[in-house]
Amino acid sequence: MTGLLIFLLLCPALAWADTLYLKDGRIVRGEIVSETDEVVSVKEPIGTSGYAQARYPKTQIERIERPAAASIPPPSQPAAPPPVRGASSATDRRADDSLAYKLATIDSTGYVSKDHVTVARFRSLLNQLSAKFVEDEQQIADMTAKARQMLRADGIEESLLNMMEGMNQLFIRTIENQQYAEYIAAYITLRSKGESHADAISGLQGILRAVGAR
Repeated sequence: MTGLLIFLLLCPALAWADTLYLKDGRIVRGEIVSETDEVVSVKEPIGTSGYAQARYPKTQIERIERPAAASIPPPSQPAAPPPVRGASSATDRRADDSLAYKLATIDSTGYVSKDHVTVARFRSLLNQLSAKFVEDEQQIADMTAKARQMLRADGIEESLLNMMEGMNQLFIRTIENQQYAEYIAAYITLRSKGESHADAISGLQGILRAVGAR
């Protein structure tokens, strides 16, 4: 397990790679750098830090999957209660447009008020995570939403709140230049291999302790 986690932490975020499914059963993950009517060129990760470029004739390719752009969609919810007379509609619109509110709405099965406790928790997590990782709040929100989509594709249900809480628990001190993308990708890989949420977070914490980063 330790070797696997070291690889996951040191390699690029493979969970976001393009994927080629070849007719002979092989699966190739990497970055498509060029494509013609005959050939697809792919930059593939080698080891923990290197890359090699390979060319695959399209006659050998069954299909290609490219990662969809991760984005937080507009909240979808039942009609809200009528506004209180005199309430500020501008304030309500700002709450509706906030990342924290959108995340809370996505995670909920029903209507979420702008002052719901989960909105405050998401707001706090976005603030804390953007301070710990190089990505900004929008990128962290988008990546977490994409991670849930990828887990669902494997039949795994996990809340956005749990994933962000887990990522927030990884570090007990500030470490420079940490990338949220790499850790959420490692989390996805572990979950896809059958780990529970708690075990995946615990495993990541364990490797961070082993390398002195926690």
